[in-house]
This record gives sequence, structure tokens and C-alpha cells, in this order.
Amino acid sequence: MSAPARVRRSAAAAALTALALVGSACSSGTAEPDAAPSTTPETAATGAGPTPISALDPGGLTVARADFCASVSPDAVAAAVGEVRRTDHYVNGEPARLTPDLRDVAHEFGCVFRGRGGTVARAWVFAPRITRARARALVGQARSGKGCEARPADTFGSPATGLVCRAEGATSAGFRGLFVDSWFSCSLSREGPTDVERLAERAESWCVAAVRAAAAG
Repeated sequence: MSAPARVRRSAAAAALTALALVGSACSSGTAEPDAAPSTTPETAATGAGPTPISALDPGGLTVARADFCASVSPDAVAAAVGEVRRTDHYVNGEPARLTPDLRDVAHEFGCVFRGRGGTVARAWVFAPRITRARARALVGQARSGKGCEARPADTFGSPATGLVCRAEGATSAGFRGLFVDSWFSCSLSREGPTDVERLAERAESWCVAAVRAAAAG
């Protein structure tokens, strides 16, 4: 498959993923109380709170279009989802469940951590290079999602967007943006009653940790 075709297919899958992120949280049945700790061992030791998106320096990050899941900090995963029930990682060219209703050959590298309490943390990077024009289109596509509202995301690449989406009794908060020519996305989703601001704060910390792992990987 040609590179432009891979980009189009990745973009189409990304659109479906964006629409399904909230719904995917609903597929695991009734949620248990949120098991994610309010502090990680690191924050307990330093007294630091959640890491905001504004802490990122996008100019200092070179995000590799490669498998990065093993580089994600276990503390960051625990802060995002609590105790991990299952992982569903995938790599470029591998058949993967990209959304609850779509199983296809992935043209991205993705990490999925499912917590026992029903929270799901995702992060993925497109395998093809993405132009700024295509990235602007992806931002517009993401912001047009029904039930979604934009969040500040100025430091999460350029162009970039943050979103909080609600659908079918679930909530998802996440960010996506272009780092040079790598399109990186991440989200934290949860079914049932949710403190939206707390979920959004945890999503910021999760996305900071995930994109730094992809840059370090």
C-alpha cells in the first residue's frame, strides 16, 4: 500500500476511533468504583500534583513512529487506570481492534491499558508521516465529533486539540497533536458517573507521560 493510501486509511481509522473512544468504555459492563489512586509513588514522595499539558515543551520532543508501550511508566499507568486488568497493545501492520466495531490492519502503534475499575487509557502514533495540512484536517475532524467540547492543548504539538466527549453514559478526555511529522493521540475514558474535571486532569497527566515515552522510546 502506498504512503498516501496508508495516511488516508490511518486517518479514517482515527476518525472512527475518535467517535468510538467513549463507547468503548461502555463495552466492559458495569463499572466498579474508580480504582485509580489520587497519587503515584512519585507524587507521594514529592508532593507534586497532576502534570498539566502546559508542562510540555513540544519543541523539545521528537516522537518516534515506533512501538513505545514498553517505555510508558508503570506509575503513569497506575495513576491513569489503577490496577491493570488487561492490555491490548498493537503495532503497525498487525490486525487489531481499533474500535469496538472495527478490527483491521493497524497503520499505527498503539497502547491500551484497561483498569479493573472500568477506566481505559489509550495512546497511539500514526506510522505514516503526517503533513501540517493533514494534521489541521484531523484537528477539525476531531472537534466536529458529536458530544465533544474542546480543551486547551497549545503545547501538545502544533496543530493540536484537546477534547472531552460524552456519549452513551461514558466520558472520554484526551489530546492529539502533530510533533514535527508524527501524529500522536491519547485518551482516558470511563463509563458511568464521572467527575469530569478530575478525569480531564488525569488525562493530561496520562498524555504527558505517554508522549514523553514515545519521544524517549
